[in-house]
Formats: sequence, C-alpha cells, structure tokens
Amino acid sequence: MYCEVIVEKTSRNIDNKFIYKIKESHIKKVEPGIRVKVDFNGKLTEAFVFCLIKETNILEDKIKYIKEVKDRYPIISEKTLEVINWMREYYVCRYIDAVKLFYPPSSNYKIQYFFKSIKDGEEFDFHENQILELLKDGDKSFDFLYKNLGGFEFTYYLYNLLDKNIVEGYILDQSKNKNIKKIVKLELVEENIEDYNLRSNAFRQSDIIKQFLIENNIEIEVKALLKKSKSTLNALKSLIDKNILSIREVEDRKIIEKKDRINESSINLNKEQLSALKRILDSDERKHLIHGITGSGKTEIYMNIIKEYINVNKKIIMLFPEISLTNHMINRFKRRFGNRIAVIHSRMNTKEKTEEWMKINNDFADVIIGARSALFTPVKNIGAIIIDEEHEDSYNSSITPKYKTLDIAEKIAEINNCKIILGSATPSVTSYYDTLKKNNNLIEIKNRVNDSKIPKIEVVDMKKELEEGNRSIFSRKLIQDIKETLNKEEQVILFLNKRGYASFVSCRNCGYVVRCDSCDVSMTYHSSVKKLICHYCGKTKSVPKSCPECGSKYIKSFGIGTQKIEDMAKKIFKDKIIDRMDFDTVTKRGAQEKIYKNLSNGKTDILIGTQMLAKGIHFPNVTLVGIISADTTINLPFYTASEKSFQLITQVSGRAGRGSKTGKVVLQTYEPDHYSVNHAVNYNYKKFVKQELMLRKEFKYPPFVRILYINTKSKEEKKLINFNEKKYKELRKKLYDFIEKGYIKLYKPVPKGIYKINKEYQIDTIIKTKKGIDQEVKKILRRTYFNKSYKSINITLEINPNTIS
Repeated sequence: MYCEVIVEKTSRNIDNKFIYKIKESHIKKVEPGIRVKVDFNGKLTEAFVFCLIKETNILEDKIKYIKEVKDRYPIISEKTLEVINWMREYYVCRYIDAVKLFYPPSSNYKIQYFFKSIKDGEEFDFHENQILELLKDGDKSFDFLYKNLGGFEFTYYLYNLLDKNIVEGYILDQSKNKNIKKIVKLELVEENIEDYNLRSNAFRQSDIIKQFLIENNIEIEVKALLKKSKSTLNALKSLIDKNILSIREVEDRKIIEKKDRINESSINLNKEQLSALKRILDSDERKHLIHGITGSGKTEIYMNIIKEYINVNKKIIMLFPEISLTNHMINRFKRRFGNRIAVIHSRMNTKEKTEEWMKINNDFADVIIGARSALFTPVKNIGAIIIDEEHEDSYNSSITPKYKTLDIAEKIAEINNCKIILGSATPSVTSYYDTLKKNNNLIEIKNRVNDSKIPKIEVVDMKKELEEGNRSIFSRKLIQDIKETLNKEEQVILFLNKRGYASFVSCRNCGYVVRCDSCDVSMTYHSSVKKLICHYCGKTKSVPKSCPECGSKYIKSFGIGTQKIEDMAKKIFKDKIIDRMDFDTVTKRGAQEKIYKNLSNGKTDILIGTQMLAKGIHFPNVTLVGIISADTTINLPFYTASEKSFQLITQVSGRAGRGSKTGKVVLQTYEPDHYSVNHAVNYNYKKFVKQELMLRKEFKYPPFVRILYINTKSKEEKKLINFNEKKYKELRKKLYDFIEKGYIKLYKPVPKGIYKINKEYQIDTIIKTKKGIDQEVKKILRRTYFNKSYKSINITLEINPNTIS
C-alpha cells in the first residue's frame, strides 16, 4: 500500500504529491487527511496524506517508508480535500498553502470522555453499549473512540449518552503551561460553627467555615470560596495551619457540557421576514441573496434558518465581518442557541481557538460563528453557509493564497450540496449581477422591523461652506444638529474613514513632507502618542521641530483624522462625554466592547470613528449620524471606489434611528453631485448598480472580465525590475494567440501605487481576460511565474482584486 503526501515545505520547486510506502504496522493508521512524518531529502519532515494508492510506476527501491503517524484520525475530510485541489488550481497557489488553512490551531489539547453512572434498569442500543464498554476501563480520547468505533458516526450515539449524564467529556491540556486551580478541602467536619472552637474575633475564618456549611460541600475552589465568603487568603492560611482545611493543586479541566436546548425567540417575524424565510427553506436553489435595508432584521432571519437546520441535524456556518464579531453579537446567538455555538475569530488566543476547533471536530457545535477563518473548520454534515455583510473587504485574504471567502464558500456548498445565503443592505456589485444573471434566489426586504423609518440624509456642500467663511471641518448645519440632538439627551455618531490626527506633516516653506524610511508613503501624526506613525509598517518617528530640508520652523500637520475630529469636538462640546473607536483605540482586548457598552448605557454622548462604526451597532438612542467627509472613499484610486463610497454612506447612515425615535444623517462632501452620493442619499441601490455596471462594462472591469493581478516584491530593486521585464516578454509570447484574438489584455509591469513598503519594492502586472478562458491563462501563469521559487523575489496572484487603479 502506498500514499501520496504533501510535504510541509513552501518552496514551489516541490509543490507536488510525493509517493511513500506504508509499513504493515501503519496500514490501519494511515488515512487521507492525517499528518505523518517522512524522510524528505534526508530530513524528518511533516507531511499531509492526500490519498491512498495501490500501485505506482516508480521503482520499489526508490520509494521510502512513512516514518511516523502524527494524527489518530483525519483532521481534514475527503470533501475538504476536493476543496483544496480546487483552490490550488483556481488561485494558482501551492498545495501546502491551501492545506494549512484547514489545520487545527494547536496539537496540545484533546478531548477525553469518561463514564459517570447508569441508573438501574436503563437500556441502551448496540452502538451506545459499544461506547460504554470502551469507557468502563477508564478515560478514553476522541481519537481512541474514532479508531475503535470505525469513524465519526459514533458521535451521534455519544451525544445521547452525554445528554443522559451517563458520559462526560473534558478538554485535556497536554501543553507545559497547564491551567492549574487550587482546591480547598474541609478536613475537620463538624455540624455547627461553634464546634470549631475559633477565637471570638476570628470573623474571617468563621466566614470561611460557614461557607462550607452553606455549600454542604467538603471541597471548594479557592477563588470561589474567598469570593463567596468575602474573606482573605490570610484567614484561609490560618485554617490550613490548624489542620481544619487542606489545599491541593489540580489541573483545571474544561468540562464539555451537554447541548443546551434552543430558546424559542420571543420576536415575531414580520411579513417580509417570514416570506424571506419560507423562500429560502422551500427553494431548490443553492444560492440566495437577501438584499435588506439596514435595520430590516436580517439577523433574525438567519437565526430562524439556523433553528430549522438544527432540527434536522444539520450544521450551519455563520460568517460575519471581523469588526461585526462583538460580544454583543455573539451573546445574541448564545442566548438563542446556548453552548451549541462555536466561535472562531482573530482576537482569540491559540488555546481558545483550539478548544473551539475540537468542539466543532467532535460535533459538539451545531452553529459555527466567526470571521472568514471559520470556513476552514472541520464542520461535518453542513446544511447552510450564511455570509452576513457579504460585500465587506475583510472577507478577502491579503496573504497567500489570496482567496475570496465567497468563492470558497460556493465551492464548499457545491461539494456538500448545501445552501449558501448572502445578506447585505448594500450587496457587492458582482454578487448582485451574478444573482440576476444566474437566476439565483434574490430576496428584497424594503422595510425596517417595527416600521421604523430609515433616516433622512441631508447633504452639505463644503465648497459653499468655505465660500461663506466657514473653514472648520464641521459644517454649521452639523454643529447645529449635534447641539439639538444632545439637548434632547440623544446620542451622536461622527464618521470619518481615516484614523490618526493629521494625514501628514509638511513644511510650508519648501514643501518637504515627512515620509517613512521603509515605505514610499507619508507618515500620519497621532496626537495621543505625539508621534508620526507609518500605517503600512508601523514605524514611528518624532515630529521634527524644524524642516530637515530647509531648516524652516514652519513645519506643521495637515489634513484630518479621527483623533483631530475628537479634539475639535471636545473643544466645541466641552461638557459632553466623547469617545473614539478606530484601530488605535481597540488594540487592547475588550476595548471595543467597553466602547459599545458605554454607548449602550448612555455614558457616551458622541462616538467618533472609522468604518468600524458602519456595522454591528444597534443602539436605539443614536439619532444623528454625521459623515464628516464622503470624499475620502469617493476619491480612492480603485475601480471599486464609487461602490465603497455608496456602501459606507448607506451602512453608516443605517446606524441612526434604529429605535422608535426618528433618525437623521448629515453628509458633508465637496462632490455633492457624484452619482454614488446622489443614489446613497435616496437609498436607491438599483439605480446605483445600473450606473456602476454601465461604467464597469465600458472600462472592462469585473464582473464583465476576470482580472489576474500578479504582484512581485523584493528588497533588491534592480533585480525586481529585470525579473519583471524578462517575465513580461516570456508571458506575452505564450499569450500571443489570446491577445491577437482579443480574449485578453496584458498590461506592462508597473510600480505599485505605493512603490516601497517595509523596505520592499513592488511591481505589478495586470491581465484582463474574458470569462471562460481564465483557467487556461492561469495554467500558463503557473508555468511562467509559479513553477519554481525565486531567490529574494516573492510572487503572489490575486483574482479580481478590489484595490487596483
């Protein structure tokens, strides 16, 4: 017996499947989807088993044996292996790049099960008896049960036993840094507190003993005991010295609880929500797009869909953009589905992620909630994949492989024959176009829940403000509306999609701009640390007191960011509580939750922030939203700039008036006649999409063409230039027929908009291809660029990127 493996090496030179022999002792252990150790080029290397084969053309004496089997059960399913194969071809990535996305976060933890008790006369079926027989000898791991019971099917019967409290499970920490807890035991057991003969003034010691008597328990954890008794560690030590108590350290094991019952919602769906739910559940279509205005109750529809799938023993992957994954949102799902949910996102540490991964792999979780990485967890028996705010850029990976979550979700849905449900108030132009063209299920929700009105958007032309003598970043209209809102004890959100205090620091005498030494960009001034910070590499500099070029003292900051807005607002509204939410204020764990809590509790009068404010906020007392400058997105040098502008205006506006009070939006811009502004003000998505698609068709942008975007990086500038010139000529020769027939357009290599980032130079090559031939072009790209690794040059490919000019 042989197997094909992917070795854990990143060199493109060895991006292949390699054949190894399987020893007799390993025959029953080796399966597709497990990790093994192999001798590769004389070194013991980790590898991943892709498939088993019975014969090969390679000479027998040339094939090595697998040295070691690392996993006792497959960490990746056969269906997922299909996804990996597809990813390698579609994204022109390496096998190992795709495989590693699906790896568990750590191997330091596993789940153990143990037998608790059986009531007299209780009967079990054949499969349950099998499990109980194995557990009667002592604690057994999940992988032990998997091996002895023939696959993942045993989990169904295991949960019956867990539900009856006959079996219990816990997470075993195999790492060096185990969580230890201290347990206090009552060694001297008396009926009354007087029997302990404590001093009359030993109040703290007495409180501790009383707690044992109240709990009717002889063992309590130290932390819990001191908290409940309101006593001290010194009092505890005194009781230990008297041999009344003893203390020991034990591993803090996280018990796996039986699944909670689903809490029925007290919220009645309105007609539009009920119609959406019925259309999705009754439809034979695989893909569905819910286009519902902000506040239309899409989340409640998702929850009802989830409940229906759980009722037929199906699992659901529920994706949110990273910035929407707040405790507020997660707790909402916990209230409905309890411990049936597993949560995966980037703010979790490795242990937390691993525990959730195991919960999913062991089938404890019915609902997997997370950002894009949740899509790569070992979910079995998937019923639906739901992607909320599907238009968000955070669903696109910026590292190899540069995948789009929607692409992979659609492939997983196809392979698993499950539904994929997209939701957004502002769907991406491509998703909306594809839905109409492919006749997928388009569901429109035109009203907010509880019939609350969408806020009116008033546009302020900042050119006129300037002409009339107002040089402030705040228009007179916005200041007046803020005052009126605060006087009514209502709350305000101010939005600017640029963090920092000022955009750059410049000399008014000679025009010198302080730039980053490692990147080809100006540095942003942050008043909180009184430093210049590069938003690309993170490097900091002190603000020069005089111009390094001409020595002039006329060097100052220009432009605005959220910090400057905060400072200006505090000067105007001196007696009000003003908070800020952007990348700089939410780096600490729990910071974002604290900001939300203060807003929710009415402690914050004005909240200032970036696009983090555009979603995940549902606070009824926020009645005014001020968009400081719509121009920051309109004038981005990307073909998606108008789309992003429309989406942000609509999403941020949707934060106002979500309760019973009427909401209002003041939008400041220097381009009031821009079509994205006009259509956003009127909430007219269809007119915007129609105009945007017309422009994209004319200039040959997605969804009418596929863009293949080759990015090359190197710290050696000359080498990078020569490499791109050589590869361009080679590529043009191979694509000549396609170019002549007008099937593709190949552009010459050009320096990236920001040429140098973190001391690396960047040059891009762009290919626009007709749909249907892009896979042929990718094969040529693999042979030209991606067939081997190049020393000191890094190459990546992105399909239909959103951020090219």
